[in-house]
Amino acid sequence: MKSPSYGPVVQRALLTRDLVRMRQSRKETQQVAARALKWSLSKFIRVEGGYVRLSQADLEYLLRHYNITDEEYIKYLSDLAEGGRKRGWWDNYKLPADKAFTDYIGYETDASKIEITQGANIPGLLQTGPYMRAIAAAYGARGDAIDNIAALRKARQDWAASRKVEQIYILDEAALRRRVGDTTPDQLGHLIRLTEKPNITILTIPFDAGPHFGMKGPFAILGFDFGLDDVLYLESARRGDLIIGPGGQTEQGDPEDVAAARVDDVADYKAGFQSMINIALDPPDSVKFIERVIRQTS
Repeated sequence: MKSPSYGPVVQRALLTRDLVRMRQSRKETQQVAARALKWSLSKFIRVEGGYVRLSQADLEYLLRHYNITDEEYIKYLSDLAEGGRKRGWWDNYKLPADKAFTDYIGYETDASKIEITQGANIPGLLQTGPYMRAIAAAYGARGDAIDNIAALRKARQDWAASRKVEQIYILDEAALRRRVGDTTPDQLGHLIRLTEKPNITILTIPFDAGPHFGMKGPFAILGFDFGLDDVLYLESARRGDLIIGPGGQTEQGDPEDVAAARVDDVADYKAGFQSMINIALDPPDSVKFIERVIRQTS
């Protein structure tokens, strides 16, 4: 079994996915497994949720508890654990103290599908350099911080472009019409140029379409073609919230109940995104709409 060459966040996710499956196949709760291992429940939850970089010793201890003896499979899991302890390319940038956002970048790096709605402004993966710098300044960044934000955002764009990942964006008319200094005309023109790429779809929702799900706030949904659950990222002014499907992260409360609730959250937002697609202009009409906004705001 060959170990995948993904980034550390996804390798940790693949590892914890299999660890959860092992426990569930034995019909053990997290509490029962933690007691058997003589670990605290909080440590066990952190391990299964991917919150910690699992040591080789702890992995071997877990696998003995689960009676895993297949040497090839053990090697595969050990390689995942080792890969999960490495640094990602994004660690070369000064990131905010927000683990959810850091992990989101790690998942985004290996996603096969990206779906985003931003609300008040153009999503970062679609921004031009001047626009992203103006937005960063408006949010309170200064000097080197603006340079770092812009560099990280450009690196994310380059990574997604190199992989030709499928991307779907839904833009509210408010984001198109909001003046961002003198950057707006070129930014809107950039959107039109991006629609020429076969892997990028940009849809617009005019004011006339009325209220929609995206008014709840910015969010992104990441999909994967190698068996990982979808990832939902909710953006807020202070910090993000990363929500992962059945085998993903948990938080305080009954672990199994929390996991089930989080699956419902992902499903709700996927349905909400589809409801936005249903009322948005189709791709050709969205391009015409953006062109009309350019004429009206130039």
